Amino acid sequence: MERLAPAGALSVLACFCAFSAARAGEGPWLTDFEAAKAKAKAEKKLLLVDFTGSDWCVWCRKLKDQALDKEPFKTEAPKRFVLVELDYPVRSRFPRN
Repeated sequence: MERLAPAGALSVLACFCAFSAARAGEGPWLTDFEAAKAKAKAEKKLLLVDFTGSDWCVWCRKLKDQALDKEPFKTEAPKRFVLVELDYPVRSRFPRN
């Protein structure tokens, strides 16, 4: 039963961060979910997953500018969480075949 609290916290944090803008390759944000899970397990941290639409989500950019890019978040969050960014842009980053 104790395992539900971290899982619930993870779900809430993932939902809360669903609106941030893309930061792939910047700072501590990882883009490989499997690698992030392994890192979180090794470091005994929770995952904080940011689902974003980098090229269409206005609220994602607002959250990034007003919270996620602020120094307190950038210095404190990685102490407790492995940060993961999962980007779902409207325009694919890869050419269609």
